[in-house]
Amino acid sequence: IGNPPYVKRRSMSRAQLGSAISSLARNPLRPTLHGLSDLHAYFWPQATRYLDNGGRLAFLTSSSWLDSTSGTSLKAFLKAHYRIQAIIESEVEPWFSDARVRTIATVLVREGDAVARDDNEVSFVRVHRPLLGILGARQAPDRWARAEAFAASVLAGESSETITALSVPQRELEADQSWAEPLRAPAVFGQYRALPGVKQLTAAFTVTVGPKLGNAKWFVVTELANPGDALLEEYGLQRRQVTGPTARIRMVEGYLGWRGPIEARFLRR
Repeated sequence: IGNPPYVKRRSMSRAQLGSAISSLARNPLRPTLHGLSDLHAYFWPQATRYLDNGGRLAFLTSSSWLDSTSGTSLKAFLKAHYRIQAIIESEVEPWFSDARVRTIATVLVREGDAVARDDNEVSFVRVHRPLLGILGARQAPDRWARAEAFAASVLAGESSETITALSVPQRELEADQSWAEPLRAPAVFGQYRALPGVKQLTAAFTVTVGPKLGNAKWFVVTELANPGDALLEEYGLQRRQVTGPTARIRMVEGYLGWRGPIEARFLRR
């Protein structure tokens, strides 16, 4: 059981990256990870090398690898070495309040038989209640019994008032496709998956990912308290339209000095 550090690739120090890459080189499984993988991705191959067939691994990590390009190599690694028992996410609470990411729990069983891996049913589970309400207080006498019952329902993929679960054969999960849909939209995913003749978009088209900014400053704007006359004239606006508490338009400055109008309702106040 582990909770690897929540460190994105762009925030990794040179020492962290060097140590992570070195660990891959020494790993007898010879894993390959995407160059933009977050730090937690390097922990999965390390844990795997110490597990015998049938050994279990449970990690709490960010959910970004489910639908990111950098997560493709990690998904391929998991499919090649494990029966993926469950991927679990809460829709009502962050499991770590100081981590500004969506957290998921992944439960795996080491499996050397490729057929057994393909035949395995993966449970994608959405939790609808806070864990405190499910498990009870820390000192409650029935806490362990409730925890075991909850774990059993999760691994069995049994939907209830507490969870929504969708089982998907592991052979249908492609490493280069998103695994977020069966987790976050199980009803829609299950409905369309059952329709006859439905195929993946990639069966008809070559799907690629466009450029990624990797810079949050692109999306941050600052309101201009006193925009100049030339700027207002450029956009054909009167000062009364962009000032005062009832103005529906505001003038802002954005990334690299761009200046222009934006609807006031989109500004966080």
